[in-house]
Amino acid sequence: GRALDDTPPPTGAANASSRCSKVGARAWVTQRGLDYAGTELKKVVTAELLNKATSSISPTSGNIFLVGDYSFNNFTVMSANVTDTKLGFLDGQGLDIQVQGIQLAIKADFKFESWLIHGRGTVVITTNSPASSASLSVAVDVTPMGAPELKALKVSVATGDLKSTFAVTSGSLSAWLLNSLSGLITSFMAPVLKKQAEDALTQMVNVDLNNMLSSQSFELPVPMPAPAGNLTIDLGLCRVRTSKDYMAVDIRGHISDVTRPSLLYPVQPIPLPEVPPKGLDNSMVAVSVTKWVVNSGLWIFHQAGLFKNYSVGPGQILANPLFSMTTKAWGHAVPAWKSRWYWNRDITVSSFVLEPPTVNLSHGKFAINANTRYVVNTTDLKNRSDFSVFAFSLKSPLKAEVSFGVTNMTAGPQNITINLENLQLNFNLEKSAVGLVAVPLINPLLSWISSGVIVPMINSALAEGIPVASTNGIDLTNVAVGITDTMNFYADSKADLSAFIASRFGAAVAAAVSATPMGATAVVAPSP
Repeated sequence: GRALDDTPPPTGAANASSRCSKVGARAWVTQRGLDYAGTELKKVVTAELLNKATSSISPTSGNIFLVGDYSFNNFTVMSANVTDTKLGFLDGQGLDIQVQGIQLAIKADFKFESWLIHGRGTVVITTNSPASSASLSVAVDVTPMGAPELKALKVSVATGDLKSTFAVTSGSLSAWLLNSLSGLITSFMAPVLKKQAEDALTQMVNVDLNNMLSSQSFELPVPMPAPAGNLTIDLGLCRVRTSKDYMAVDIRGHISDVTRPSLLYPVQPIPLPEVPPKGLDNSMVAVSVTKWVVNSGLWIFHQAGLFKNYSVGPGQILANPLFSMTTKAWGHAVPAWKSRWYWNRDITVSSFVLEPPTVNLSHGKFAINANTRYVVNTTDLKNRSDFSVFAFSLKSPLKAEVSFGVTNMTAGPQNITINLENLQLNFNLEKSAVGLVAVPLINPLLSWISSGVIVPMINSALAEGIPVASTNGIDLTNVAVGITDTMNFYADSKADLSAFIASRFGAAVAAAVSATPMGATAVVAPSP
């Protein structure tokens, strides 16, 4: 797709300027996503019509010239539904919403009086479904708290031809006469119903949908093992821009420690991509994440102590005379350990990441770099066997690759899996309390411990993966991961709005909406 026009949006960039001084990700919403949103929005439109269509209709009266006076009151909704709801992009503005086939039946009490006849009864006014439609232009912005904010700019409803059916309950007036005059009478009601439908749709956008969107949690936990178990990621929005093909949404993407909220990654973010990733049209939404977000996460993980100490002792190495964790097995590399004083003591190796790791993204690879320290201790037999004594330490640059995957949906909710692989180390002696250490002889041993023991320990800690985000009835499905110069996450969405509709409109309306099949002609509303 083409690059976005970088002209500032009407208000979106300024709404959250302080919290959005650093932005690390950009989401791209596709027409496929809007098509699905339209099917779900249809339920909200129906609920809004059921709830709003008669809530503020005042008694209406008028005069039919040379015939008599009429009045309508006590309006109630008998049924409401819509055939289809379609969404599209408004270039540089927001969304276009088309509601097609509005099916509405309203019941009211009526009174008719003339010099000759009079009567009371009920009337049912229905819309002509194919000709009844609505059009909405909606601006999309961002609240100071990072939630989407919608504003109805233009709402227009066409009621089509109305049909009225009268039933007389008292008086000398005949139903036949009223039904003969129904076209004339309902023409007076058309503007009233048009305004009510427009008010209902405006309420839906400006109040109800905004309430639903603002109720979503945009700060989600990052499930990591201790001691990094208090981390969250802020997925709050910062800016929205719309082209004719897609909507681009800037996402804060900050990882933070809830126990230390002032701890912020002290590096400026890199520019976000202006062109959506390849394969975007096959998903409802894609999120492009720069390496700045990944590096900020690694920085927070390091501050939280996740990389500080992985220790390997004798019990974690399989019995092997070449690789056992004793001074006897290592004596060929440390001459001092051949003496009786050091003979056959247990060895413990502890690894430390000296500063936060960093990553680079390129052509499907996620390359990680770090500087590490390995500290080798032995048991002190002179004092007590469970007391470790420093022997020597080494430093090594670390290079590795990280692969990402997504678990299959058939096995339950999807998780993003992380796996550390292709570890490379090159040790240099830093400090020794046991004299000469032949590092070239010990390099293969420590590399084996790192690749064969420490890496599996790290991968075991990450084995469960990171659950795909789910919040307030909205789940991400069909998730995929691709890496170019950014990490690109692709997903579809599945929503269950029944809880929202029930909380906003009541259980009876929610039950009526959920019972409506696609294209049904009516939803029977609860008795008022």
